[in-house]
Amino acid sequence: EKFSEIQAVQKGLFDTKNATIVFPNPGHNELQITTPNQIAKLMVYDILGKLCQTIERPSTSLDISNLMVGSYILELQFLDGKKEMVKFEKR
Repeated sequence: EKFSEIQAVQKGLFDTKNATIVFPNPGHNELQITTPNQIAKLMVYDILGKLCQTIERPSTSLDISNLMVGSYILELQFLDGKKEMVKFEKR
């Protein structure tokens, strides 16, 4: 049986305590970011890899109202030097 991410969380198959979660996805005007790590910087790239936005010392929300409809990659840089990338859709 295949699970969606939400079903996996509900069934305890996905470790949400140590995961970075970006929601709602797709988003319209704003994304919320939950992560156990402290974020140093956020960078938003379009699907072709062009840097669209850089946010130093970000909050846990990201304003995406200025982005065109499409697919994007959110790169999170953490204070400990680690990086993570999350794909999101702007509607």
